[in-house]
Amino acid sequence: MSVRFRSGTAVALAAAVALLASSCGDGPDASATPSASPDRPSATASSPAASSPDGKQPGPSASPSASDDRKVPAPVLVEMFVSGGFAGRKEQLRVLDDGTYTTVEKGKAGPDGTLDAPGLRSLRRALDAADFPSLPPRTINEQARDMINYVVVHDHVTVTTDQSRPVDGLDQVISLLSPHLPGRSR
Repeated sequence: MSVRFRSGTAVALAAAVALLASSCGDGPDASATPSASPDRPSATASSPAASSPDGKQPGPSASPSASDDRKVPAPVLVEMFVSGGFAGRKEQLRVLDDGTYTTVEKGKAGPDGTLDAPGLRSLRRALDAADFPSLPPRTINEQARDMINYVVVHDHVTVTTDQSRPVDGLDQVISLLSPHLPGRSR
């Protein structure tokens, strides 16, 4: 059995396949220039996307890729969420690898800033010393009321505490992060 396409249908189908192939990536932050890998071969001169309109390979003067126009945020070093207490705190602090941080208080953006070099070094040392994978995932006194809960996320490990009992390493991290919370920075 053979399938016949009209020439217009074949062209439209080829264009749709080319559009779909060019839009495939690893998500909205995927680089516009795909990297070569066993799963994703690099573009070649025979590929329509890799050649210029005249059929020649683009040279060094080719326009920059879309990813050159966007800044990629630094990976998150640590994140802390604080909630509870009598006043109903709800704060968030996110520190990036480069020391910049953002805050949120009760759903509204709070003050942002940058840790100074000694502060960032101290935080990194405390995070390393805490050894997050070995920490208990949850240390909460379920009978206590109006406790402030701290959820700290570092290197894909989440730890929750209300500081009702000491947690070696984690308490130092919370102590270093707390002055940068929006409720404390006024």
